[in-house]
Order: sequence, then C-alpha cells, then structure tokens
Amino acid sequence: MLRITMIFDTEFTWRSYYESGVIQKLSNDHKIRIIFININPKVKINNFEYIKTNKLIRFLLTINSFSYWTANQNSSQSFQIRIKSIVKGRRLFFEINKGRSNRSISSLIGILLGTLKLRLPISLCFMSAFNLNRRLNYKSQDCYIYPTTGGPLTLADYLTHFCNRVEKKLIICIDNWDNIFSKAVFHLKPKSILVWGPQAANFAQKVHKIPERNIIEAGAPRIEYTLNNLKDMSQEKDSEILFAGGSFDFRTEMLWLENIANSFSTKETLIYLPHPINYRFAIPNNEKIRKMGIEMIKPDVLSNINRNKLLPSLNLYHKILQEVRVVVSPLSTLSLEALVYGKISIGIDFAERLTLNKQSRTWWASESYEHYFGLMDHPNFILVKTHKELNNINFKSLNAIKSAKTNYFYNPTGFISSLSHGITND
Repeated sequence: MLRITMIFDTEFTWRSYYESGVIQKLSNDHKIRIIFININPKVKINNFEYIKTNKLIRFLLTINSFSYWTANQNSSQSFQIRIKSIVKGRRLFFEINKGRSNRSISSLIGILLGTLKLRLPISLCFMSAFNLNRRLNYKSQDCYIYPTTGGPLTLADYLTHFCNRVEKKLIICIDNWDNIFSKAVFHLKPKSILVWGPQAANFAQKVHKIPERNIIEAGAPRIEYTLNNLKDMSQEKDSEILFAGGSFDFRTEMLWLENIANSFSTKETLIYLPHPINYRFAIPNNEKIRKMGIEMIKPDVLSNINRNKLLPSLNLYHKILQEVRVVVSPLSTLSLEALVYGKISIGIDFAERLTLNKQSRTWWASESYEHYFGLMDHPNFILVKTHKELNNINFKSLNAIKSAKTNYFYNPTGFISSLSHGITND
C-alpha cells in the first residue's frame, strides 16, 4: 500500500476525480491524502488539507506560463491565440467586444521574457512556496498525483521541480481534451503524464518535447464515468436534441439557439444545457427560452466556482444524454464527447480576423486550434459555419454510425487501470 498525495487546484478536476469514483477506487489499494490549493469544495474526504498560496508564487507562475507560451508559439497556433488575446485585451474567438481585460503585469512580463527565450528560475517559485513545500510532507509520501487543466497558475513545473528534488514520483493527469494543446506549461518535462489519447500524445511529444516513454494514453475519469453509466441505462427513445452551450458571448449563443429551435420537427424535443460560465445570463432568460419551446436544464449545483460560474454534478450528463440523438454545440470538448458517446455531433464554427503563422485573414476556430484537427473526418460529425447551413440539416434523418471509433482522440481502455499502471511502474 503506497502513501499517495493528490493535489487539486480547480473545482473541475476535483469533481472529475471525486464524483467518478477514482479517489475511492485508489483508496482501496493505497493510503490517499488530498491537498486543496486555493479551492474549498463542499464535498471532501477524511484525510485532506487546505492551502492558500501566496500572491508571490501566483505572480511568478503566471510570468513563467506566458514566457513558455510565447517562446513556443511558433510551434503552436493555440499558443499564438493565447498571447494575442492578452495583447488585444479580450479572449479571441469567444468574446465579441472587449470586456474585462485579462492583461496583467505578470502576463506582460512573461511575454517579454518569452520573446527573449527566457524564463524565471523554477527554483524561485520553489523558494517562494515555503508553506506549500512544508505541507507536501515528502518524507511520509511515496507518490504525488496532480490532475490539472493547465492555465497561468498551473503547478506542473513547481511540482516536477519539487519531486525531482526529493526523489519522489509525480504523475500529471491532463483533465480535459484541449488542455494539453492550449493551456499546458512544461518548462520541466514530466516523467509521467496521462493524456486523452494518441492525438494529445503526439502533441505532447512534438510541441512540449515530452519523451514518448513518459506519456500514457489514459482517457479521462469523467468521460469514462458517463460512458459506463450510459451502457447501464436503457434507451427508450432518442428523439431529443441537445444544444450544449459554449463559453462564448451569450448573445451569440441565443441567436444560434433561436435558429435551431426553428430548424427541427415538433416531434423532437430541444433541450438546452448552458455552459457553466453562462448560467448567470441563461437563468434570467429562462422565460424567453421556454417560450421558444426549449427546455433549459437547471441542475442541482455541486458548487459555485465563483459568482460567475455554476458547476453541475457529473450525474447530470448521462441522465441527459440517455435519450439524446444529436448534440449541437459551439466547437468545444462536448463536440468530441458526443462522438465518444455514440451521438451525432454538430459543431458550430466561429471566426476571428487575426494573424496566425504570418497570415492575416479571417480564421475559423476549426483551422486554428490544433485539438479540432481531424474532427471533421469523423463520420458522425457535422461542421456548420452559418445559420443557413444549420437550417439545411434534416435532423430527422440523422443517425449515428455506431461502429465509428474515436480512439485517435480518446483512448477507451480504462482510466483507473492506466493511472494504476503509472503509479506502480518506475
């Protein structure tokens, strides 16, 4: 029985690993300790600690994240978009108008350093995290597991530095499909990393320069959880169409929702699942949505991530998808998830005028973000770019090809077995 510390710094990763049962299964064979960093979930297990990092380490982590994306942007269009979003002061492709700027002194310093192919010493972050260093308690632990979504505050480099220093095993688990492509930061290359499948593994080797022997194609706990529940449920009907909202401007989303409401047979039911970031707009518009003949899903909420986001329980998804035949969504992780679950997936593309790879023109998301590459080749996927294209779809005639595989994007062999392999193998 190994002594394992699992580190969670987002509600998203905690929901994935706790509600899917991964933590409980690991606890059957190992002694598990949980560390929450800058989050305080309502649901916890017995052996946990809560740590709030200081402003200094958050400042340093952000600098190094943006230096990494800037230094490697010639290898990744996704990195280029992230840097250009900071320069323009809005999230490209997703926000119509300039909202609250996501610029910060730390991001601008990081971009400057990255332009010069420089970064701050990782040891500087290590020294500034004195409280975290002490609480990790390496002398009494055998292994550390860090599920991450990436982003400016990712602890991947810090934890790699820490575990190398104390000679302990670290397993980094990429939680979402796009995270390895657009949000990951690996100045220090992890010795063991779990990704969704071959597509992500190829990107990890090509862009992040992670050795192939260090990569495990493992899938993801929340997808595996939903898949297993769907297999156990009887499908009495499949006439529902799900519009799964994206994280872009809510006014644009409403236009697409109205359009699809006018595009399908009255014998079918249209249901709407807002993105967690858009519940704050969708709930006040519930009456307008209902009058369009659309049922909006207002789930029991696991937690308020912050005042702008609501995070539904994992149990919501298989209950919705049980009777869904078609999933319509602005290009997102759900576009792939629908295919993994054996559904027809209609992806709504969106555009932005910008310069990528020294080409200044209107770019579509499907040709800009690397994780979407190859999605259009799947027989159950339909890409639409205009309202007219969506109107021309005969929803009644759409039926998924059940034998079509998504293994290039998602390895279905089993997450818990892959993670256990990573824990026990040197």
